[in-house]
Amino acid sequence: MLNRTTRFVFAVAAMAAGFATPVSAKELADPNAYLIRPGEWAQGVGSYLLTDQMSSTQSSTWPRHGWYQIAHTPGALKISPVNAPTKGLPDFLADVAAQVVASQSARNDTSQAVDVSNTAPADAIDVQYLRVPGVKLRQGTVPTVKFSNGTLSPKLDHTYQLKLGDAPFTLHVQNGLRGKNGAPYGEGALYTVGYGGEFYSYHLDGYGWDTHVQAVADVDGDGKPDFFISMGGNNSGYEAVLLSSKAKPGTNKPTATLSSQGC
Repeated sequence: MLNRTTRFVFAVAAMAAGFATPVSAKELADPNAYLIRPGEWAQGVGSYLLTDQMSSTQSSTWPRHGWYQIAHTPGALKISPVNAPTKGLPDFLADVAAQVVASQSARNDTSQAVDVSNTAPADAIDVQYLRVPGVKLRQGTVPTVKFSNGTLSPKLDHTYQLKLGDAPFTLHVQNGLRGKNGAPYGEGALYTVGYGGEFYSYHLDGYGWDTHVQAVADVDGDGKPDFFISMGGNNSGYEAVLLSSKAKPGTNKPTATLSSQGC
């Protein structure tokens, strides 16, 4: 019987040989899952970008319920549900909508100077808002996997042996997908996570493959690792959340993504 490490090497070799099913750019995440950060949402240079689902609907129809605030702190994530107001959107989402409307007005009437600055507090840089239909997140302080520098910038083609509490798991990152001859192609990084004798791969498309694992924790309460990942630079970027409860062995979409537009 193959041991866990041997099975992992075999799985990676199989993907390099072209046996993994690639995920197209149009299937990057569940369209009904949302990842939001406080910040610039004017839909210009340096702005976070609306998902296709959000940009194709009126902000009044954006989902008000099911949101969680996730604050990244040293050694833990602090998770709390967002109380939906009786009318209108939660404050963080109303701010996004106001910026989008103001920027559209400014583009339509260049004679007016419109303030599209956001109302996020100065210390909100490490706060995210996540909504995934059908998933309830743990509440309170959730411990994260400890990395020597607080976060992990994975080396390509290196297998990391990690632990979530007492539960071991592996992480392997490669530069994009691989053809039948093993040569990389396409953009982004391919993350492969192994635990319980199974392997779960995620193609994080776009913005290169210089990725950073901001946090690993069990946020959905199934005892398995969930990942918060960022990549990119030069005023553009990409973030992804990978929830184990939404994954199956083999190739998976990221659970939720957030992109920002560069120069």
